[in-house]
Amino acid sequence: MHIDVKVSVWKRIELPESATKEEIIKVLEFGELGIDDLFETYADLDYNEVENSEETLTPEDNGGQETIELYCSNEKGDGPIWTNKPANEFIAAFTVPLEGTREVESTYVLFGAEAVNSYDEGGVDGLSQDIEDNEVCAYELIEFSANTSVSEILCAGDGWEKYAIITKDEFDQLN
Repeated sequence: MHIDVKVSVWKRIELPESATKEEIIKVLEFGELGIDDLFETYADLDYNEVENSEETLTPEDNGGQETIELYCSNEKGDGPIWTNKPANEFIAAFTVPLEGTREVESTYVLFGAEAVNSYDEGGVDGLSQDIEDNEVCAYELIEFSANTSVSEILCAGDGWEKYAIITKDEFDQLN
């Protein structure tokens, strides 16, 4: 059994004495790979962790995604058996009453990291195209009725890295 923890840490890159600040700024501002451009421009750069700079991230710091994962061998394959991803937001999405009524409508969910990323970038049309082009391989669409139990909701989301709540029209278009 083990726990993986996501952290933020500062790193220091020692630059060559021959480099000018203008050259460094140019590489950082105009390079396409960000900091990786420095490593392509200058050979043998030292890259070390700055002492006492490590900070544990919260799910809020990490875009609502987990930052602590508990793994137990021989359970759930390769995935974590518990994470600190806020479940309340996930469950709350299924229990919001229709405006002006006390009824809860069905909730439509897209599961799968590649599919959700594609949906976030290009909407339902972009996702449809990516599916057609075989750019997205693992995803699942589920309609949860108003009387779906919390355990069914949690079970459906188990093992999927990301999810997105979509509209009925989007669900119908993808289904």
